[in-house]
Amino acid sequence: MYKFSENDKFYNVLVTYPKYEFLLYDESIYYQNRKNNNDNSNTPSGHVNLYELNVNRPSNLIYPFVSKDGSLSAFSTVATTTFNDYQYGDVIAGTYPLTSTIAHNYYALGTARTTVDALKNTINFYRPLSTHFEYGTKFSNDALSLISVPSIFYGSSIKKGSVELEFYFTGSLIGKAEDTKRNGELVTTTGSAVGDTVGVVLYNEGFIILTGAVNMTNNAEHTDQYVGTDSTRSKWIYFGNYDQNADNSAFKIKYQGTSKTPTITLLAHASKISLNYSNNPTHTTYGQTQTLSTGSRAYIENPKMTIKNIVKSPHSNHSASFERITYISKIGVYDDKKRLIGIAKMATPIKKTQERDYTFKLKLDV
Repeated sequence: MYKFSENDKFYNVLVTYPKYEFLLYDESIYYQNRKNNNDNSNTPSGHVNLYELNVNRPSNLIYPFVSKDGSLSAFSTVATTTFNDYQYGDVIAGTYPLTSTIAHNYYALGTARTTVDALKNTINFYRPLSTHFEYGTKFSNDALSLISVPSIFYGSSIKKGSVELEFYFTGSLIGKAEDTKRNGELVTTTGSAVGDTVGVVLYNEGFIILTGAVNMTNNAEHTDQYVGTDSTRSKWIYFGNYDQNADNSAFKIKYQGTSKTPTITLLAHASKISLNYSNNPTHTTYGQTQTLSTGSRAYIENPKMTIKNIVKSPHSNHSASFERITYISKIGVYDDKKRLIGIAKMATPIKKTQERDYTFKLKLDV
C-alpha cells in the first residue's frame, strides 16, 4: 500500500456545455428529437425520469411510503389537514416515477400573472445588462408567453449566446430569435422585423419571457388558433402555444446548458524494484507444497516456493534467465482507515518488470 502525496492529488472543476433541443407541436413535446414510443414506459414524451424508477415497468410500480407515527413525518406534498385524517400506523404513500419537462404559460392582456410577478426582483436584477429587463407594464399587464425550463435541463445556468427560438408555420421557418448580444435580449434574426428585441432570457433561473407583439411576417395568411378558437396573426407572444388548436404552428427551442462537475485526479506510482509479487495462484510453479504446517493454532506457508518463470527465450529449447514479472490489472483506492472505496481496472493488464516504473492517472468525478 502506498500513500498519495500532496503532489499526487489534483482537484478541478470540469465545465461542459451540453446541447438541448425541444420541439413543441400538436400538444406534444419532443426532447432531443426523440419520442417515447415504448408502451411500457411511464415517462411521457418530452420528459425525463428524475430517478430512473419505473421506467419500463408495466405494472406493480414501486412507490415511496412512510408510516404515520410519533415523529409526524410525511411527504411535503401531503397537506396538514390530510395528514391529520390519517390514523397512527397508517401508510402514507407517494408515487413514482417523477418526471420533468419544460412548461409554457400564456398570459393575455390584463390577466393576472403571479408567476411573472414573482420574478420581478429577478428581472430587475438583470437591469444592468439591458433596458429590456426593466419591470413595467410589458411584464405586468401586456400579453406575453413564459417558458419555464427546469434546472435538470440546463445545470447551473443557460450558456449566454446559445439560445435559439424558431417559429415554424406549416413546416416553413417564419421567425427566429437569438440572444446574439449575450446579454439576455432575444433579437429576431429571421422574419419581418429583423433586429427587434422580442423577449428576454433569465440565464441563471431558466426562464424565457416573450413579449414581441408585432406580426411575424407580412403574409396575412400566417394565422392560427393560438388563443381560443379565433385565428390570429403569428406573433412571438404566441410562441410555445402548442397545447391549443394551433395545428399549423411548431416551435423549437435550442440552447446550451452549463454543467460543472468536480473532479479528483490521483497519480498512482508503480516504482522500480517493487510490486513484483502476486497473490494469483499461477504466480508460483505448479505442484509445490504451499504450507509447511496447518492446525488449529498455526498456518505456515512454505517460504521456499519458487516463482514461475514466464520469461521467454528467443532461442529454441532454451530457458531464459529468471526475472520477476507481474501484471497490474487493478488499482485499489483506500481511505485513511484502509477501507476500499474504489477500484480502477485496466483495459489490458500492464506488464511490470523490475526495471520499469509506471504512473497511473486515476480520475474520479464527484
